[in-house]
Amino acid sequence: MSGPPQDDAPLRIARAMFWAVMAAAALYVVRAYPALPDPLASTFGAGGRPTGWMSRRAFVTIFGAVYLFTSAAVGLLPLRRMRGAGLNLPHREYWLSPERIEHTLLSVQTQLTWIGTATQVLMLTVFRMTETANRLDPPRLEMAGFWIVFLGYMIFIVAWTIHLLRRFSRVPHA
Repeated sequence: MSGPPQDDAPLRIARAMFWAVMAAAALYVVRAYPALPDPLASTFGAGGRPTGWMSRRAFVTIFGAVYLFTSAAVGLLPLRRMRGAGLNLPHREYWLSPERIEHTLLSVQTQLTWIGTATQVLMLTVFRMTETANRLDPPRLEMAGFWIVFLGYMIFIVAWTIHLLRRFSRVPHA
């Protein structure tokens, strides 16, 4: 047995947000598609100047594939089914002991789902910024906005990592 039943409400909330963002992104991309220029600036260098172009169809296809793969890889990793295999935690033996494994995996799965959701938001924001850049003549990416979004994401990732390490670095004394 693996201990008492766990409250999975935080995971259900995280997954609901994950799927809501996924659905909003799909709707947004489908609605934006017809208005995208063809070809469009798809990569940008220093100063926000275009460095690469591709067809609208190729851009949306590649964006969609990367978006789905990244979101699924981070937010939908089946940790609970994997029973902690490959999971690297401080005090691994303690946290993955039979009486704690369910709670530990539920906690980590919830946190990873939030990371997946944050990654979705970042990618959708970059899509939106690329769309906006291509409305200009000539196209130009607003670099200050990009760096603010990227820095916000990185701060979130660092804070999340610190939270996770602090959470699992402490072993309660019995």
